[in-house]
Amino acid sequence: MKTNLLTLATMFLSIVSAHAAAPLNDSALKAMELKSYYKLIENQDLNLATAATTDPLLNGSAAGKSLWYKLPRTVNQPGASWSVTISNASVSGVACLFEMIDEGNPLTGIKQVGTPQAFNAAQNMTLTASADYRSQLLMIAGTGKCNIIHRLSDDNAANDFPINAQVVIGDRGTVQGDNSFATVSVDEPGLNGQFVANTVWYAWTPSFSGIATVDTNFSFRSGMPTNDQTYLPEIHRTVIVVFEEPSPEALSPVGSDEDSGWNSNSRLAFTAVAGRKYYIAVSTAAMGLPGKFQLNYYRANTAGEFYFNDSDLGRSTESRPSHPCTVFRRYAGTFTATLKFATNASGTATAGTDFTAVNQTLSFGSPSGGLDSAWLASPSVPLIDESNMDAHIETVGVEINTPTGGATLGAVSSGSFLLVDDENPGTVTANGFRLASRTIRVSENDGVARNTILRTTHAGSSMELIMSQGEGSEAMQGFDFNLNAGFIGADDESAELIVSILDDSVLEADKTFEVMLSTSPPISFDVIIEDNDPYLPVAGRMNARLAYNNSARSANCFATISRTGAITGKLSIVGQTLPFKSQLNTRGKAVIPLAPVGRPSVLLTLQATDADGGFDLTLFDGATNNSSYTNSVLQNYAAVVNPCPELGRYTCTSVGTTPIDVVTAATVTVDVLGNAVIAGRAFDGTAYTALGYVNGAAKLTAIATMYASQGCIAFDGYMPLSAGELGGLTVFINRPSRAGDATKMGAFVGQTSSTVCRYSPPASGHRALDSWNSGSGKATLTGAGWLVMFSKNLSVSTKNVITAPADAAKLKLTLTPSTGIFTGSVILPGTTKVLPIFGALIDLPNSSGYGQGYFFNGLKGGKIVIGQP
Repeated sequence: MKTNLLTLATMFLSIVSAHAAAPLNDSALKAMELKSYYKLIENQDLNLATAATTDPLLNGSAAGKSLWYKLPRTVNQPGASWSVTISNASVSGVACLFEMIDEGNPLTGIKQVGTPQAFNAAQNMTLTASADYRSQLLMIAGTGKCNIIHRLSDDNAANDFPINAQVVIGDRGTVQGDNSFATVSVDEPGLNGQFVANTVWYAWTPSFSGIATVDTNFSFRSGMPTNDQTYLPEIHRTVIVVFEEPSPEALSPVGSDEDSGWNSNSRLAFTAVAGRKYYIAVSTAAMGLPGKFQLNYYRANTAGEFYFNDSDLGRSTESRPSHPCTVFRRYAGTFTATLKFATNASGTATAGTDFTAVNQTLSFGSPSGGLDSAWLASPSVPLIDESNMDAHIETVGVEINTPTGGATLGAVSSGSFLLVDDENPGTVTANGFRLASRTIRVSENDGVARNTILRTTHAGSSMELIMSQGEGSEAMQGFDFNLNAGFIGADDESAELIVSILDDSVLEADKTFEVMLSTSPPISFDVIIEDNDPYLPVAGRMNARLAYNNSARSANCFATISRTGAITGKLSIVGQTLPFKSQLNTRGKAVIPLAPVGRPSVLLTLQATDADGGFDLTLFDGATNNSSYTNSVLQNYAAVVNPCPELGRYTCTSVGTTPIDVVTAATVTVDVLGNAVIAGRAFDGTAYTALGYVNGAAKLTAIATMYASQGCIAFDGYMPLSAGELGGLTVFINRPSRAGDATKMGAFVGQTSSTVCRYSPPASGHRALDSWNSGSGKATLTGAGWLVMFSKNLSVSTKNVITAPADAAKLKLTLTPSTGIFTGSVILPGTTKVLPIFGALIDLPNSSGYGQGYFFNGLKGGKIVIGQP
């Protein structure tokens, strides 16, 4: 009897053991979720599977022993497909796809959507599945063991997932990347709280221990930068996140960054350990677009490398005041550096005749401040417009040399730009042909522009001369001109080239376009169309901000134009306001030289662009050889008939984090004529009053001189149209070092955003913070990096006196209801220094009485937010 019981027990345990060893995914109802867009699953054992009675039929018959897998759902991947490969199979089997048409009832909601595909030990099998289904199941039936590899279609970036990260070599380098077709996988590690899209991966194993840095400086969605400044809107706003091992599927975040590099590119420094593998994720930031980028990786122990992006530095006509040349920096740790920028004798142009020789020192700040000037400089070569006819095109050579701070020169440290003679006539030659004139100037009503092409060698054959429009032309074919084919016979020594000029009745600025001829190599000439439509002055006022030298300098132009074309205005630059008077000519143009005290002159040009009050403004600064261009439209506000729609009082506070956390809080007052006064304090306590104007598009422009007349703060942006709406102003601040505080504060040029709302003072006896429950609220203080320092409960009286519990922080706040400004002080935990507080109410929709400001604490000053509990 005991033997029988022992035998039964052994049999029972064997059954239980066999059942326990069955795979968890041995039926369709228990399919394994493949939480990845790329993954290898090894040693899938079909021998342990069962023939579940709940499994769907395969071509009308039971499939037998089978394993089931649920393919992942894609994220923003319309039209994508899955590639599933079954490899290293030890025996034969089949695989097939099923679709879950009703996930709420899987017993009846599964149907076969594919044809069974056979696989065997000698040959791998790849199955393709559409990723458009809501949910798909993969069934594998047979016996033996196999491996499964699944990934999203080959349309994706090759390094779309951590497991197939692209390996970067060495301790310093640059790789070109593209995340246009990348995804964000549901199983990729969390990117440190960042909102990202289109993530690609890189693997880097430094051989050093110390500070390592990765950045995407000078990344552009359409490729690398050129000397054409129109690339700026194409900046690729990236997010970088760095992880460390132990494996691609168990990554630990080291750090992340979105916009600490050049012009909203990313830059992240971290402490590396020699021999440890780090995974670098490069994504597109919120509201950005995917595309090309460059990833720089390096040991941050030097001041970096300086270079020109290309030895071809573009071209300028000699009538331009100067030619800009951009110098880039990369691989830089937190060090300052200088280098020399100079013209040299490698070109064909002559210094003193064609251009003014340059030999200047360029200064680059520490990248730790987040300033664009730490990475890029734009020195200029002044050009000389002579009346003599030169060769059609000459070259001006430039170079960079003598870097300091341990910096080095890159592969391209010299280059040249083309200097085009614009005198008429000039000549161009190419392979046996010569043009009689380099530049043709015609009036809009002349009908045609004529030039002559001449043979310089013996005629060989007849030739058709196809004309095409060159790049960068201001005029438009079909609207301003039409091109005609030319012809030169075998025995002809010359032929006439005719371009049709189209007349219109629209007032425009003069336009230039380039005509390319189909010689080999091509030769070209320029046509300048002078508009013949008279300018009838439009009365009104204009206000425009002009920024240049990487926004380190700003100017604000305010002008009134009468019905006779008389101009009265003023140009506000750092430290000075320069009044001026002038007169528009019959073409609506005025060139106004101004002489600031103690510095070279500036040249302001106004040019009417249409008959409705549109103007182009150009400012050339003789102190920096930089110019700035913008446009404006004349406005007319009358106190009774047509008052400014933005009339009223506003509050404003910045919300940016680069290079400082909170720049300013201020009030904005707009009168019936559109005059604007911005009164506030900067992050370091400096008071200012910025004067400006609101135009008909609700755009406000204002500027104030600060910092002993050596710096400025400027505002440029749009006002909210009505109460309850928010507007946004871009804040530009130039803070040079001042005596005694260079170490404490430092010099910088910064740009950040701000929030503006219309402010209505409360009625007598009411709280300005009227949404607080029973007059209670909370103040939250944060420091550099936005870490919460502490929160305090507050109470507010109907006299708008805000009080906090008495404690070591000694937080004090008082609100001025007529302005919406609050002031006070705080002592941070663990310190004894009293820090002043300055802030403003921001009337956020559905959250009346939200206050935001800061306490003065240096470049990374603290932020305070007051609001409801």
